[in-house]
Amino acid sequence: MSRRISTAALLLAGHEEYWRAHGWHRGDAPVRWGSVSKILTAGLAHAMVERGTWTWDTTVGEVLGQASSITVAELVQHRSGLPRTAPGQRRELLDPYRRWTRERFDRDVLPELDALVDQHRRVVGEYSNLGYAVLTRMLEEVGGPWLEQVRSTLVEPAGLDPAAFDIARRTGERDDVVEALSIWGRPLDEWVIGDGPFAGAAGLVACLSDLARLTRVAGGEGGLLDPRRQPHAWQLDDGLAVHRGALMRCGAVVAWRPDARTVGVASAVGGRAASADQLAADVLRQLVEDPDPYP
Repeated sequence: MSRRISTAALLLAGHEEYWRAHGWHRGDAPVRWGSVSKILTAGLAHAMVERGTWTWDTTVGEVLGQASSITVAELVQHRSGLPRTAPGQRRELLDPYRRWTRERFDRDVLPELDALVDQHRRVVGEYSNLGYAVLTRMLEEVGGPWLEQVRSTLVEPAGLDPAAFDIARRTGERDDVVEALSIWGRPLDEWVIGDGPFAGAAGLVACLSDLARLTRVAGGEGGLLDPRRQPHAWQLDDGLAVHRGALMRCGAVVAWRPDARTVGVASAVGGRAASADQLAADVLRQLVEDPDPYP
């Protein structure tokens, strides 16, 4: 574990941009967003409804040919009753995503899906990475690779560079991604999401400014990321839509207030394992309370 910490936050408010960074975050370097990816996955689900590809009541079984009555809406809203992780995934703590290819997911998870459902979780709405992996698998079945759908359905229409949005891969595979560093300045290993079904749950890589601009454009009234269009992945509180994400050594947050067209994003790496999303939320809050001009 690294005790070294690097953080960065960006606030877009009206025509003003404010930035705060500490450590080795620099400018528009890409960062890992973890579960913030779910916002984009929910947006793709909305696109499928708009196209008539499916409805919110379409079931997993209808799309993937499995004996499951879980619906698209339940997956988006975390009301599927599925556990947070796939069977056996917690035992792979040092690398819980890399081995979950589409082939393994189809073989080991999909045939037993309804057996994993707990009715209490369904009623209370228990957060489920597994549920979003299932939703991603459904999206891919009807529309192709998740990343390509993100680029063509969300990024390109927003006027942004599709190549600037990617999937989190092995540490060091891209030398421009902000990573946690050891005390000797070497990148520390991070969970590898890869391009399996968990990509849509936690796989996104993009720079802060690109995600902020995508949120502002696609999250506007009637847009695919608009939190006022339910069901969605956003957590809503008095007009503020928020989502956080955390992997092993990195964390992130996006906060969007549609009525004011104000969006804040933040990233953190290092520190205690699985706590960087709180670091990101803290630095964003500090920036909102005391904004600095963007350099």
